[in-house]
Amino acid sequence: MKVNFLYKSVFKLLSLLSLLVIFNTYGSEHISFGTVSHGEKRIDLRVKDFKIHSSLPFKLYSKIRLKKNSIQWIRTEDVLLIPRARLIIDIKAQAEDFNLRYAGHSILPQQKKEMTHIELFVSLFSKEPIEVIRDGKKIGEIKVEAKSVRTGRNSHLIDFSCSKYNIETKGLENQFLSIGCRSHRIGKMGNEKPMVEILWATPNYRLLDKSKPPYISIFTNSNPLKVKVQNRNEKKVFKIKADIPKRLHRLNIAYGLGPYVFETTFQDEKKDKKEVVIDQPIAPALMLYFNYKLDKKNSIRGFDAVVFQESTFNNLGIYYASDLASTLDGKLTFTSLLGVQHLHFKFNNDSPTISEPIFPQGLEINYNHAFNIPNYLIGGGAFISPSESYDYQNIWIRWGKGIFWELNYIYWAKDEFSAKTWGLSAGFFFGGFL
Repeated sequence: MKVNFLYKSVFKLLSLLSLLVIFNTYGSEHISFGTVSHGEKRIDLRVKDFKIHSSLPFKLYSKIRLKKNSIQWIRTEDVLLIPRARLIIDIKAQAEDFNLRYAGHSILPQQKKEMTHIELFVSLFSKEPIEVIRDGKKIGEIKVEAKSVRTGRNSHLIDFSCSKYNIETKGLENQFLSIGCRSHRIGKMGNEKPMVEILWATPNYRLLDKSKPPYISIFTNSNPLKVKVQNRNEKKVFKIKADIPKRLHRLNIAYGLGPYVFETTFQDEKKDKKEVVIDQPIAPALMLYFNYKLDKKNSIRGFDAVVFQESTFNNLGIYYASDLASTLDGKLTFTSLLGVQHLHFKFNNDSPTISEPIFPQGLEINYNHAFNIPNYLIGGGAFISPSESYDYQNIWIRWGKGIFWELNYIYWAKDEFSAKTWGLSAGFFFGGFL
């Protein structure tokens, strides 16, 4: 038996897309140079929110500005979003006399008519000076500084990587602030807890030792963290509060319930292969899901789908799931599913029972934090079997947060038997274990 051509083509296309996304680029050490990973815009930031300070000699005619609409958000350390923008520097002089020093790099200008012309990306949160060198000697500096934020404006970006921890801050209400989170499992297997690194950066305030951001606050419990920060004129106390779970589980279990359409057929050889059809427009369907996390990108997943009325269909599967790649700022993930299933089918009380392993393989695509709602998931996937001895198709679409919904279609056929079922189920988290 051969699988539907359209179904097979879609599966091949999804596989090709997952391979292409593998070449997605990731962040470099500095956001101004080299290959970087672009993040999405989460707060409204404009070049007019920043001011430029220059100590170049007054007699040296210069025009320095941030390029309008040039702000980009760059993901650093995998979790922290930092804005950068294009700084344009024009000096009325010969380009061969000048160079800049910024972020450990020497940058050489071009000649643009009578002007020395330079464009470069600068971090809007670093306050790192750009040194202007003429004939080998430093003649001045250029700095970019954020203006104060008006009351009521959303100026704090808390990344989706922190969505589990209910981050709250106090002390920098009128300043731009970016926060990202990453976690580690600590403790013995079966009694693990999280250690959460909260990374944060703000453009104008620094620790008292004037070290550069990002700063890392490490949480192993929910006790708040307080730290003194300062700018040129004042000191403040910055406070971070986070809800840190006391326990991390590797095994998570959920279940689903829903009415399904259920149609089964049997070609009776005793009656010259006359097809007998049992059409059950409303049949109860029970679903069970489990996920055992090995690490952040790999897990053992399983499911059990049971649909029954006059006929009984039970489809059990266990799979090694591996995240192949991600894109769209890490929201869209492609996951391979390699494993085995067991299929149990009984047409009616008088028919033989089929109970055997099958070997379809799958691909899943998930889009997390959809509609900018933390942890809201929209995903889907498919299993396809390479076997010629039976047909098997399993396609699903899943969406939700906490309670989730799943639209599922399953078709199986072998010899004189076939079963087709589809429907909508509601899924519920049962609990975490191990």
